[in-house]
Amino acid sequence: MNRTSKHLNLKMTVLAALAACTVLASSMTAAADGSNSDIIYSFLTEDIGLNSAAACGVLGNIYQECKMDPTASGGSFYGLCQWGGSRRSGLYSYCEENGLDPASLTGQLHYLQYELENIYTGTLSELGDVSNTADGAASAAAIFCTNFEQPGNLDWENSTRGSYAVDIFWASYVE
Repeated sequence: MNRTSKHLNLKMTVLAALAACTVLASSMTAAADGSNSDIIYSFLTEDIGLNSAAACGVLGNIYQECKMDPTASGGSFYGLCQWGGSRRSGLYSYCEENGLDPASLTGQLHYLQYELENIYTGTLSELGDVSNTADGAASAAAIFCTNFEQPGNLDWENSTRGSYAVDIFWASYVE
C-alpha cells in the first residue's frame, strides 16, 4: 500500500469514527430528552388522568418552557413550568412539606398536579374535556398556555405550543 492510500484510509477511518461519535451523542441527547418526556407523559396520563391529547398539550408547553429540563432557569423563573414569584415559592414550600426535591422531575410533577387539582381546577377541567385527537392536543396546548402558563404574546405562544403538542408529542405517543 502506497503512502497516498494509507493517508486516504486513515482519513476515512477518522471520518467514520467521528460520524459514529456524532450519532452516539445525538442518540444520547434524544434518549435523555425522551426519558423525561416519557416520565412526564406517563405521570400526566396515569397519575393525573389526562387523555393522550391533553397530555401532549401540556408537554408542548413544557417543551417550550424548558425543553424538558426541570433545572432550567430563566431569570426569576424556574423548572418545568418556569414558575416565578409566589408560584416558585409555592414549589419550594410544597416540596419541602412533602419531602421532595424541588429540582427533581418528581417534585415538580407532584407540584404541577397539586396546582392543577387545587388552584387551576378550571384548567384541569378544560383539559379533561378535550377530544383525544391531534386537534384536541392543539386545543389542550392553548388551554394550558392561556390559563396556566400565561405568557406574553398568546397568539404566537399558543400556535407554537400547539405545533409542538401535535408535531412532536402526538406524533410520538399516539400516531
